[in-house]
Amino acid sequence: MRDKVLDTIEKYEMIGQGDHVCAAVSGGADSAALLAFLLSLREPMGLTVTACHLNHCLRGAEADRDEAFVRELCQRWQVPLTVERVEVAELARQEHLSEETAGRKARYALFERLHRETGCKVATAHTLSDNMETVLFSIARGTGLRGMCGIQPVRDYLIRPLIAVTRQEVEAYCAENGIGFVTDSTNFSEEYTRNRIRLRLIPELYALNPALPEAFAHLIEAMGEGYELVSREAEQFLDTAESYRGHTACMAEAFLALPAAVRREVLSRMAVAEGGSLSHRQTGICTRLAAEGGASEIGGGVRFCSRGGRIWMERPAQPAEGFCFPVSPEAGEQRFFLPDGRKVCLIPLSCEFLEKIVKEQYNALKNVLDCGRIYGNIVLRSRNSGDRIRPAGRGVTKTLKKLLSEAGIPPERRDSLALLSDDRGLLWAEGFGCDERAAAVCPLQGDQYWMVCIEGKDYE
Repeated sequence: MRDKVLDTIEKYEMIGQGDHVCAAVSGGADSAALLAFLLSLREPMGLTVTACHLNHCLRGAEADRDEAFVRELCQRWQVPLTVERVEVAELARQEHLSEETAGRKARYALFERLHRETGCKVATAHTLSDNMETVLFSIARGTGLRGMCGIQPVRDYLIRPLIAVTRQEVEAYCAENGIGFVTDSTNFSEEYTRNRIRLRLIPELYALNPALPEAFAHLIEAMGEGYELVSREAEQFLDTAESYRGHTACMAEAFLALPAAVRREVLSRMAVAEGGSLSHRQTGICTRLAAEGGASEIGGGVRFCSRGGRIWMERPAQPAEGFCFPVSPEAGEQRFFLPDGRKVCLIPLSCEFLEKIVKEQYNALKNVLDCGRIYGNIVLRSRNSGDRIRPAGRGVTKTLKKLLSEAGIPPERRDSLALLSDDRGLLWAEGFGCDERAAAVCPLQGDQYWMVCIEGKDYE
């Protein structure tokens, strides 16, 4: 075992001279062997070796026994120890997680805190046997290339020095060196999926191939090499992405030209960046939408979007607050503050002044209303169901909903849109300008006009 672990440490450059390494010690054979091995390197490599233990408070007296064993072991071996107790069952209930997932979350939170506070590397006692179980678990649930890579030997500050040795080799090491350990009784309960894989499936695979660990080691290494290539190509592609509406967006045509494995990795990374994840089925949906256009929820409050030749992931904002402000036709310049912080200004203009603007500015009348063509009560408001407008110069009446969809304005932003209406319907819509019936037209014939201006982001 010693030679395999030393080879692993060297191959992945896990530990350097003078490093601080904190061993995660549960009290089982794997973690006791890990701590003993690290201590054997303490003097020749000048290491600082510490340990940590998390009591999940799930097994009552047995969990307390494990904690006491780790405390005694570290005291005997003169290893500084950090112990933390977490009510994992309560954490699982509060966060709607399985106890397995909640326990893992609690452990890695402890590791992160210790790394942040001391700068240590955290060594966990994952073995090749654990990796075999992990890969089989991933296959059973359905996985891609990344899942076939199993547990990574190094991930940030986390290192797994025992990842190339089997559980049997670890137990032999403990026996040869007189290292005591405790056994978790839940390891024999088939209530847990991983235990069923260990107790039922793996013995059958051993019967088919006595060299099963070596076969899995080769598989995991090959999958890792393949994933490294795919990952590199995906990263290079994402480096070409641009910012679009506050999100990282890629060109759909270039995305569709990528190999399928790279497309899956690109989509996965885009989803993770927004705090989501993708199933194999959702990956297929996103690829289809990249070609056809559209949007789809992928779960976790994240949506995939494909519009205007771009693709991106977004986390939709909460629907905007509706608003409605009365507008006085006799008042001078009027200002209205919208719920999102923008300001709408209605600026009265005379015919003479407007004629000067028209001569100097192209498209100056797009947001100018002829006050003589407005009827009844006037309001500045958010959209209503059934709103329709005939934008000046387009020669066609459309529902506001269709115009917003054609313009690619996301649904959650549409209620932020500012509209002016009178008793006959819409007069003006943000981003689309005036309705034809009330728009100022050349040659100017009215006596009084309103120019509508918005300070802040609009949707043009």
